[in-house]
Amino acid sequence: MSASMGAQARPDQRIVARDERELLDAVREVDASGAPLRVVDAVDSPEVADFEGCVVQVATHGITVDESGCDDDDLAFCGGVLVTVAAGEEWDSFVATAVERGWVGIERLAGFAGTVGAATVANLHGFGQSVGDTVAAVRTWDRVRGTARRLAMIDCDFGEDGSRFLRQRMPDGSGRYVVLDVSFLLRQGDLTDPVTDPELARLAGIEVGERMSLTAASDLAREHRSNSSAA
Repeated sequence: MSASMGAQARPDQRIVARDERELLDAVREVDASGAPLRVVDAVDSPEVADFEGCVVQVATHGITVDESGCDDDDLAFCGGVLVTVAAGEEWDSFVATAVERGWVGIERLAGFAGTVGAATVANLHGFGQSVGDTVAAVRTWDRVRGTARRLAMIDCDFGEDGSRFLRQRMPDGSGRYVVLDVSFLLRQGDLTDPVTDPELARLAGIEVGERMSLTAASDLAREHRSNSSAA
């Protein structure tokens, strides 16, 4: 059963947080109550089916686009775009939006399930790309300090085994950081960067070092992952 926040957190409560205020109120209230907490993509996730504690689903939405690159005081590089995405947005839908808008850098990560926040925590990677490659900053709630923190990419410790947000845990094993939103720096264009992954080149029927259209790369990645999960 899902619920909105009440006056007091219950150990068996399942909360769907549809905006940032609900998310922060839920996490703070549960932590203050001392009840066990898990923050997830979905309250009916198998990972928390038998969990005896509060479960909070991150269901926040919203994408903010800054295309003012080349301004002296702007974070976006010339010809680039700064895109800030709420943690609860679906990752594959965001990839589809990026391809449609001509934002280069995450098209080969199409076909992964889950949210933008979860993809960032896990640093999803494949076909020569990873989420952390294009992250500019991650805004989080630090449950230890009890405050919001915005961490630049260099402080996120992205690697093949995930990120800082995956590795740093609370004493009960739950995550220390709750991702609120993620800012991506993406190049604008119609073609991928030169393909360096041999498997992708083979599947696409091109030579390593050639480029592909964003649409072709995302469609191929999505189809490949769909087939792999069905096998």
